[in-house]
Amino acid sequence: MENFSIKINSTAVNRLKSVLPSKEAGSFLRIEVEAGGCSGFSVSYKIDNVIMPDDVIFKQDNIQVVMNQLLAEFIEDAELYFKTDILSSYFYLDVKTATAKCSCGSSFAK
Repeated sequence: MENFSIKINSTAVNRLKSVLPSKEAGSFLRIEVEAGGCSGFSVSYKIDNVIMPDDVIFKQDNIQVVMNQLLAEFIEDAELYFKTDILSSYFYLDVKTATAKCSCGSSFAK
């Protein structure tokens, strides 16, 4: 397996450190991308605790962010944030190699 990397911003690390202890032991954030959204690919997040054989695991400050290897190749060098604004709080994946991004930040084109 090749080495892929994403950066996990301190905002995401801190949020996960506050959420994961209340979940099942071994839980982590899973990032998934599927066709859809206003720019072509829609990003979703869920708390999971099952590592699949084709998963890539990113670790930082004792937390784990997991995605499948194909996605890791697709979003190489992205940065994961946790954002809070007046209306909501959410994880945001900044895909640096995207050719377009929607204004809400939940989808991108590549």
